[in-house]
Amino acid sequence: MKMQEKPENKQLSIRELTRLVAIMTISGVLLSDDNSHYTIMSNILRHNLWKEGIDDNYNIQPDEVFLMHLVEKTLENKITILNIIEQNIENKKIVLSKLDKTIVSILMLGCFEILEGKTDIKIIISQYVIMGGCFFSSNETSIINAILQNIHNNIKK
Repeated sequence: MKMQEKPENKQLSIRELTRLVAIMTISGVLLSDDNSHYTIMSNILRHNLWKEGIDDNYNIQPDEVFLMHLVEKTLENKITILNIIEQNIENKKIVLSKLDKTIVSILMLGCFEILEGKTDIKIIISQYVIMGGCFFSSNETSIINAILQNIHNNIKK
């Protein structure tokens, strides 16, 4: 899971950083036979794996309460969330099971936050597109944007 340069080479906020670590954790769970999010998250935090490609003077830490909430609630609702994502893929050439696990984790977390409804939809979609830009090109981030927007549009109906 190699990170690219941060979008627009700016400092991430605590919430953005927390979402980034949540993405890394869920990706690890999806790629692991073990599926222990506690172990994966602990390793990411203990070894500062989220700092890869980030300025050494970067001193903020993820919000661990928000991180645990995002990861645990997303994984608790994994089957429902994956079904919602699957139903909101309009481009039939895109198959959820064939997508990179990091994209799937971004979509899962974004979907959870949309369903939860605690954060403004524009912020949620924008944040996950920005986080997608840490890992992928504009092609992939446009897929993330389209699917999350579809989820929102279909939920508010």
